[in-house]
Amino acid sequence: FIPEFNKMMAEKGIKLEYVDYPAPDATYKEKVVLDLAAGEAPDIIFIDLPWVGELVDAEYLADLTPKVNQWNEWDQWPPATKGAVTFMGKVWALQEDTDTRPILYRKDVFAKAGIPVPWQPKSWDDLLEAARTIKEKVPGVAPFTTHFGTTCVECTTMNGFYPFLIGAGGYLYDRSANKWVSRSQALEDTFRFFKTIYDEDLSLGKKFWLAGAAIDKAHEKFTDGSLAMIITW
Repeated sequence: FIPEFNKMMAEKGIKLEYVDYPAPDATYKEKVVLDLAAGEAPDIIFIDLPWVGELVDAEYLADLTPKVNQWNEWDQWPPATKGAVTFMGKVWALQEDTDTRPILYRKDVFAKAGIPVPWQPKSWDDLLEAARTIKEKVPGVAPFTTHFGTTCVECTTMNGFYPFLIGAGGYLYDRSANKWVSRSQALEDTFRFFKTIYDEDLSLGKKFWLAGAAIDKAHEKFTDGSLAMIITW
């Protein structure tokens, strides 16, 4: 695909220059914002989806609405994908891909706990029941985790907290009223679920997510079998 794309650009008289930006995310974003503020950023930038709104507020992104409305492939994009790059009624970016937030589980740990597989939880109660069973019957294995803690930054919000909030029927922003939602039953249910996880010692422990590279360490624990369930991407 890349050779074909380069050929197409050359035929249109467009010269492409790739600019390498630093990692990880925080350093990358800082560089992006500084270059945008200085007017030195590339014409096309790879950004994370949650950055769209704040970059629009800072007037750094171009309105793509007229262009996508004339694009014959725009109708092929799923509504949720379109909505993800729409802010204040206008389109500001295009997604290169998307992903899911599955609950991965260790079949060997489930077997030791006597939990039948395939396991298909229908509710948070099903998840808690499995976690409690694992804690009781498979000592030394942390039953469950998603992403927590301030060191995970966006992962805590997008991978850890938000899927549960949406699952409870809530959102953080009411688009119809143009207001932030600071109190709702969904918020209370979500916080109560996480409180239960830690009150009953069904996860990796409160201090685990305060250390560096916590996400990598959580995946390592899942790989070596000392963690039974993990929500990841």
